[in-house]
Amino acid sequence: MNTTIILPKHSAGFFSTTTIILFEIINYFKKNCVNPICIDSSHTFTWYRNSDKNMFLEFFKIKNINTIDNISLDYFDYELRGDLQFKKYSDYKLDIYFKYVDVYFNLSDNVLDIYNNMIHKYNINYDNTCCLFLRGNDKATECDIPTYDKYIQKGNELLKSNPKLKFLIQTDEKEFIHEMTSYFPNNVVFNDEIRVISKNTNKTVNHNFALNFLAIVYIMSKCKYVICNSGNISFWILMYRKHFENYFQV
Repeated sequence: MNTTIILPKHSAGFFSTTTIILFEIINYFKKNCVNPICIDSSHTFTWYRNSDKNMFLEFFKIKNINTIDNISLDYFDYELRGDLQFKKYSDYKLDIYFKYVDVYFNLSDNVLDIYNNMIHKYNINYDNTCCLFLRGNDKATECDIPTYDKYIQKGNELLKSNPKLKFLIQTDEKEFIHEMTSYFPNNVVFNDEIRVISKNTNKTVNHNFALNFLAIVYIMSKCKYVICNSGNISFWILMYRKHFENYFQV
């Protein structure tokens, strides 16, 4: 049996695309009773494509597929593929998704190198780091964006129990960085690795930034605390984190 999945055309943001791919892979198993070995991404990652290579393998590495051969799909709902990002994630059973991410969405060697370089460059200690993540700008055309005050309030609550806590501040809005760094001076901001713009509803994309940002999402997922809003990026922070402890969806 041919176990190649040909992904549907999907021209959208990077983590919107990865969410669709995750659901398509699981649905392939649901229909065929076998997990795909090859991922044909010819029609996806169109915003990030810089060659004719399989873009999926530019970003991800597939590991042991046999570990999910007998997985139960009792809680899998294919119809959630476009809406789950906006839900309260703790209301859903996500073990199925965690297990598929463990197999199909490991960082590629290139992205893993970027990740290791960033950890070293910024001297990140996960046990003493709180991630403040806001996806703003064009996301406002899809959903309500929380006020900055919600992040400040929760960050101050955490500081009471850990006064030396460092804040990893990540966003696509310059205003958020300015506000958070003024309240939380013990911070890390990835100034060199990713583009940040003033509030704007237009999208901006780049292949290299996508590689960097995948590494950043992985870093955010490992922080002791995560404070984030709803959206595909926050969903993927959770996918790599694989638990809800100290994960606050505002």
